[in-house]
Amino acid sequence: MMKQLLLGGIFFCLIFCGSGAVTPAKACAGYTLILGSNGSLQQELLTQILSLLISQRTGTTIQLVRYASQAELLAAASGHEVDLLVVEVNPAGTIDSRQVLDDSELVLLEPFGYDNAQVAPVFQPAALKRFPALKRLVNRLAGLIDDLALQRLEAEVASNHNQRDVAYKFLSEQKLIFGGG
Repeated sequence: MMKQLLLGGIFFCLIFCGSGAVTPAKACAGYTLILGSNGSLQQELLTQILSLLISQRTGTTIQLVRYASQAELLAAASGHEVDLLVVEVNPAGTIDSRQVLDDSELVLLEPFGYDNAQVAPVFQPAALKRFPALKRLVNRLAGLIDDLALQRLEAEVASNHNQRDVAYKFLSEQKLIFGGG
């Protein structure tokens, strides 16, 4: 009798509480997050990495939007057309992204880990307010994508590998995503 009650309780928990498998967080499901890039290989790889990480871990739908330049991308972000982007902070010979960030309400997260330039994700405050867990999730990439890692990823794409597949492999190696791509 006790065994039947125990099995019944376990069955009830499995049906109503889930099977214990890792499932996407329901908080982000049904919302589309717009990721912007400037179209460079580096930006495309980084936005693919962000896209896969967020969609796989939260169930959020991601829309990738490409802009012609970093200046257009920053203008789109300042105009609330993009929820998340990657910027070069104080790179030599380009716009000072920090000044644009200081003039807007955009939130700069931890840099990815470059040696030559600081490249970091930037969020719209409304997106972070709506889904505060995204900041912590994206910050898990901080320090992981250094110059050597980026060169390896770019070389894989140059060897006729799909950017999404390269991004998926990287995230799997880092144990940031699991399962099907």
